[in-house]
Amino acid sequence: MRIFWSIFDFYIQSSLHVGLAVLALLHCTNLLAQFSMPPHFSVVVFWGTVLGYNFLKYSALFWQGKWKSNRIVALTLFTVLAGICFLYNLLQLSWAAQGYLLSAGILVLCYPLLRKYGWLKLFFVSAAVTYITVFIPYCIAANYSTEMLLQLLQRFFLLSCLLIPFEIWDSANDPLSLHTLPQRLGIPKTKMLGYGLLIPFLILVVWQPNGHFASLVIALLSALSIYFTTVKRSMYYTSFWVESVPIVWWVVLVVMK
Repeated sequence: MRIFWSIFDFYIQSSLHVGLAVLALLHCTNLLAQFSMPPHFSVVVFWGTVLGYNFLKYSALFWQGKWKSNRIVALTLFTVLAGICFLYNLLQLSWAAQGYLLSAGILVLCYPLLRKYGWLKLFFVSAAVTYITVFIPYCIAANYSTEMLLQLLQRFFLLSCLLIPFEIWDSANDPLSLHTLPQRLGIPKTKMLGYGLLIPFLILVVWQPNGHFASLVIALLSALSIYFTTVKRSMYYTSFWVESVPIVWWVVLVVMK
């Protein structure tokens, strides 16, 4: 059992789970729009997410000289491996796809600069993930349509809603100077904001060509994720259960296909 928990902790801490969640969002786009993405593109998105998240989470510890523990060394080596996988697969893509993905990398690098604007970071992360999992696939497919705009809006509202539990859980440790949404509005009003973000998502489902049942399922799970969120919840609640919601969406779309 101890070995199992050690493996599970590494799975969470190495950002493999969040990488799988972002990959799931990408494939949700492909299924809803009936795209066929280059195989290397999915691999780049997965490893790029792992690389980006680990860089943001652990680079500060590295520069502070706190990297000598076995855990940080293992995570650093794993991140280097993720970077190699990312770079190799990136080079297999077209110049256009490389350009789009590198622009997404620039967005990730901008995150620390916006971190101090606590109320803004939720929407910035939502926009960045929407850019990667919706905008880039549509651009690669050269499908500039109303359907693209529909998915962009839906994904932004959904991701903003799903990030509310993270904002609430982080509020216990966030400095007051960040002025995050829970600090500004309080937890009850922040939850209401999360529920409110689902309203335009559900309204837009009416114009969605397929996947209506899956969208209703994801909306219900998102609302439940917010409802059961507290500052005293375990880290695994947000880092595993909430991040699993996009994976469930992917599975439902595959089953309903």
